[in-house]
Amino acid sequence: KLFFDKNVAISGAGGSIGSKLSTEIYNLKVKKLILIEKSEFDLFSLKKKIDSLNAKKIEIDYLLGDLTDLSFVKKVFKKNKINIFYHAAAYKHVELLEKNYYSAIKNNLISTINLCEESIKNKVEIFCLISSDKAVNPKSIMGMTKKYCEKILLNSNNPKNSNFFSVRFGNVINSSGSVIPIFKNQIENKLPVTVTDKNVTRYFMRNSDAISLVLKSTLIAKNK
Repeated sequence: KLFFDKNVAISGAGGSIGSKLSTEIYNLKVKKLILIEKSEFDLFSLKKKIDSLNAKKIEIDYLLGDLTDLSFVKKVFKKNKINIFYHAAAYKHVELLEKNYYSAIKNNLISTINLCEESIKNKVEIFCLISSDKAVNPKSIMGMTKKYCEKILLNSNNPKNSNFFSVRFGNVINSSGSVIPIFKNQIENKLPVTVTDKNVTRYFMRNSDAISLVLKSTLIAKNK
């Protein structure tokens, strides 16, 4: 009932989490799916996957664009009466972002600011940010961007009109950039396993558990 006859938008829809979320929500009797992606190849791959499932022939828009471009974001909201928005688009590779901090800050924060502002203006009912456990006491640029994205959501929250919330993930097994495939490849090729610190603790979850967490959190947000 939560998703029935709703227009649902997903940014980063072609990514590891976004693509799984897209296919799960497709099965929940939504009215329309708005799938937004910056990578042409990822959007193309997602379209092929969902088109093969689309026996129900629900309306789906595949939108290629950059969410730091405010004019693009405004067009997305103007064209679609969005009820629920999942923001899963972000740069997330820790080592790369340490050396490309300007791009990390621009991509992760500006996109979130643009989406929150337009969601408020257009009275989106529920807005969910896919965040990270690295936002807690951040030690990296990536973690810092996620922390401030969460703060942007807190400042945007207005339960009378729109409910903004974040869901934090640990390491999702076999997601893009996950350490598991890296370790597996190193072991299979008899290479040293690259552990950054012998005292490091990593928290893992399955892709299905991550998506379940998002959907359950949406239900909680709706009932608040």
